[in-house]
Amino acid sequence: MERLDITQLPAHVREYIEALIAENQRLKEEIARLREQLAERRQAPPSRSPARERPSALPKPKYPETVMVITLSRHGRGKRTPINAYTPQHRGGVGVFDIKLPEDDAPAHLLVADVQSTLLCLTDQGRAFRVPVRVIPQGEIRENGALLKPHLTLLPDEQVTAVAVLDDATPWTHLFIITAQGWVKRLRSNYVGPRLNPGTVLVTPQREGGRPVVAFTGTETGDLLLVTRRGMGIRFPVTSAPGRGVRGILVQPDDEVVAATLVQEESTVLILSAQGQATRRPMRTFAANRSPGGKGKIAMRSEEVVAAAVADDTAEVFCISRFAKILRFPAGEVSVHQTPSRGVDVMNVRGDTITAMAVSHPPQLA
Repeated sequence: MERLDITQLPAHVREYIEALIAENQRLKEEIARLREQLAERRQAPPSRSPARERPSALPKPKYPETVMVITLSRHGRGKRTPINAYTPQHRGGVGVFDIKLPEDDAPAHLLVADVQSTLLCLTDQGRAFRVPVRVIPQGEIRENGALLKPHLTLLPDEQVTAVAVLDDATPWTHLFIITAQGWVKRLRSNYVGPRLNPGTVLVTPQREGGRPVVAFTGTETGDLLLVTRRGMGIRFPVTSAPGRGVRGILVQPDDEVVAATLVQEESTVLILSAQGQATRRPMRTFAANRSPGGKGKIAMRSEEVVAAAVADDTAEVFCISRFAKILRFPAGEVSVHQTPSRGVDVMNVRGDTITAMAVSHPPQLA
């Protein structure tokens, strides 16, 4: 059949069609390869040796039923699905389609949290909303995302740009907020408690380095690691950043901060690019500055980093793409590099791009 002309379609529709065509071709080639293997086995003489050992299945960690994978879109739609519903794959897989969203929306945040915890959503205007996880509609994989009203009331053209998990089961004393231009703000936990008024301004984008891009909870121990879209990173002690805020890294005009996390000397940080490559950097080989405000150094050789988080060999990684394909794989399958690297392929994006990542730590193996 003659291929239809799709040049007049919108760019995101063309990309989606090209991704489907590429995936269809891959499946055809895989089927042809399996048929060839089956034909060879039928022609081969019977073996006298014992039956071949089947490769062991990838262990599936068993989480409590209350642990959820939460997907949020940039326009405030979301859903939650029990983490046990997702099948672990090896790195390099294509994942499965997850949340269903309108064409003008896309997944922007991926989190793993208990149903009893609360999400603190920050918008590009610096406004904050508390959203209990239990009010987010629960659905199966490939379920529609729902607007999180009245808990998340966005203004026209306002978008959710940073989300933190507020979990009382994990000790934390401060909320850390990092803006696009590298401003670090540290707030005590009581500032974002249950009495927080919806829409309270926690960050002033005009004065504090633009929109908030990362938010997370922690204590005043260890170091802060900031990573930019171009792969630059800086590490400095948490105590060197005053509570009123400070510029954590000097960002180039064509760059911005996209990830931040608390680290210790023995931590290993997984850094992920939009094109589906990842590397793990041990912090013992990434020296800390005495104070914030430097230009940083190369953390990963990439033109578009999207996420970074502490991930040891026992951790699991969840990443989601712009077309809402989600992949779950062991962090231990990502190589550890002592120096900057482009990393290894962890997700076969095929014309797609990764938009968010979450790291979880299984309590046990099933």
